[in-house]
Amino acid sequence: MSAMQANAARAILMGAALKLAAEMRFVGIRLLLSTQVANATTGILPKLRSLPSNKLLQGVNPTKAQRGQAFNDPTMVPEVPSNVRGDSKASKGVGVLEMEGQEPVVYKSFYASPQEYREMLDKLGVPTTLTPAPSGADIARIAQPEEGSSEPGEPGSRMRPEYGGFGRDEKPQRRGDGLSGAAAAAHDLRAQAGGARTAVAEDFS
Repeated sequence: MSAMQANAARAILMGAALKLAAEMRFVGIRLLLSTQVANATTGILPKLRSLPSNKLLQGVNPTKAQRGQAFNDPTMVPEVPSNVRGDSKASKGVGVLEMEGQEPVVYKSFYASPQEYREMLDKLGVPTTLTPAPSGADIARIAQPEEGSSEPGEPGSRMRPEYGGFGRDEKPQRRGDGLSGAAAAAHDLRAQAGGARTAVAEDFS
């Protein structure tokens, strides 16, 4: 992959992540970002870092720069106590957590097996499905309904080409005089300036 292709792919992924974090919360979509270093080099731009409401930093000895990259206001987030940092056993699974509407805290996580996680999720009543990957219909229903939807007043899908999305482009129209682009625009401007009506046949075949 060339550097240009890599940059284009990175830009597409960044745009999708920003859109998910900024616009999709209202339909219940949550974005989970995980990185060892939260800076622009790894793809976590400041604009993206500011969008998640809940942030955690794993580890007992983060640097000042790491705290600044992780939290909105690192001065309001407590540090791991020295007695915990100095204990090799007690410090395992420890980090600091900043959650929206709550006081930042120091936390300690514990190991649980996949079966224990399953039992806890079942106990919480988390919805389950046999098809976790969304279908095209699911994406259209959640992101934006297509034009002509049965629901009145709903806007067209942003996946359509006219919104810059990933929909299939319509077949381009060809002018009967063979002109296109700047040449066609210049021809039409000259015709309009001369008071002539532009009556160019369109070929939709």
